[in-house]
Amino acid sequence: YYDFVKEIIEADKSNNYEKVLPQEGSAQENKMRNVLVLRELGVPQRVLFSLLISNNHAYGGKEKFKESLKKVVDMGFDPTTSTFVHALQVVQGMSEKAIEEKVNVCKKIGFTTGDVWK
Repeated sequence: YYDFVKEIIEADKSNNYEKVLPQEGSAQENKMRNVLVLRELGVPQRVLFSLLISNNHAYGGKEKFKESLKKVVDMGFDPTTSTFVHALQVVQGMSEKAIEEKVNVCKKIGFTTGDVWK
């Protein structure tokens, strides 16, 4: 992953993303596409670093990523914070039902929905 991350960082500095676009349909291409979307949204590079080096395959599907991103934005998370990427990882990695069940458990023990997502 080192070379991949290094290429992205260098391309980010020069705004030349074409040279780092990996083979179409690959996991790296999906990750790169999603990282570029997040950069356009204003997510800082330092926040994206954990995403770049993760082995999380939840970022693969274009439509799933798009839906999850919309959900996280609609929930009011600030794209300039690491909490935004963490919330995106949670939404990407769990079904709607699983998230709802976990939030309900937290509410039963006294947390608000806002507390759960902080």
